[in-house]
Amino acid sequence: MNTAAYSQYVIIDVRANGGGILQMGRFLASYFFAAGDEKFYLNGFYKDRTHDEQEWTYSFVPGRRNVNGKVFILISPNTGSAAEGFAYAMQKMHRATIIGEASAGAGIAGSYIPLKNNLVAFFIS
Repeated sequence: MNTAAYSQYVIIDVRANGGGILQMGRFLASYFFAAGDEKFYLNGFYKDRTHDEQEWTYSFVPGRRNVNGKVFILISPNTGSAAEGFAYAMQKMHRATIIGEASAGAGIAGSYIPLKNNLVAFFIS
């Protein structure tokens, strides 16, 4: 991110990113806002409604930030899960322009199903 900190334009290609960890998108988004200017990232709504959460960009990230460059995020039908959430949040925060085809539609919504041996499966809804 140190190199991107000095760029006038930043292009992030998530066209072949089927997803990953939600916090990574939040972490990456944090590089495009000033320290001390945390932004609302996403809501976590849980089916049992006992622990809904608001997620915000991080106040600290290692390295330099790019708060002025124009950000473009490339998406495709292969963009899903956390990558889709990242693109959505960056657009919603008016920090990125989204370019490409409709994404997979497999955002970050789903349900956890307990399995044997302390395992859990996550099913996208």
